[in-house]
Amino acid sequence: MKKIIFYSSLFFFVGCAPAYMVPQGAKVASINVTHQGDHPSSSSIDIFSEAKCEKQYYVGELADVGTNIDLKKSMSGKVEANKVIYFSGTRIWLVHAGALESWCSSMFSFTPKEGATYDVKVNGNQYGACEVEVIDSQSNSKPADLKVYKLNRICRGDDVYHEK
Repeated sequence: MKKIIFYSSLFFFVGCAPAYMVPQGAKVASINVTHQGDHPSSSSIDIFSEAKCEKQYYVGELADVGTNIDLKKSMSGKVEANKVIYFSGTRIWLVHAGALESWCSSMFSFTPKEGATYDVKVNGNQYGACEVEVIDSQSNSKPADLKVYKLNRICRGDDVYHEK
């Protein structure tokens, strides 16, 4: 019975927001998203047109990774290069028969360079602290223009996309 409850609640949290699509003809950079969890949890990366966690600025989901049922531990995606991109990184813990126990969100931005690959990790703990790590895999350093914005709410694409 616990597995059935867990599975059904997981489907509630995973996968209804539209996927992010690179504009046709745009130059691209690659983003590798890796989940940093070892218990039932997921990390999602969503893209916004501005540093605001509101429906009118939501562009789409880049990745949803984790340690749950059908989620992958890591995913890769393409983003438009040479333009500031606003990302939200959210970590959700699903425990106790599938109930949501904790979450954290972080909004960040940087300008991906054409042809570059970036590694993104959403780290968090059960107390709601959240940190996103972004590393240019070629230089092994953070993007020079990386900015982090403070959020006081969950900023996960599925939730923002379905706001009224």
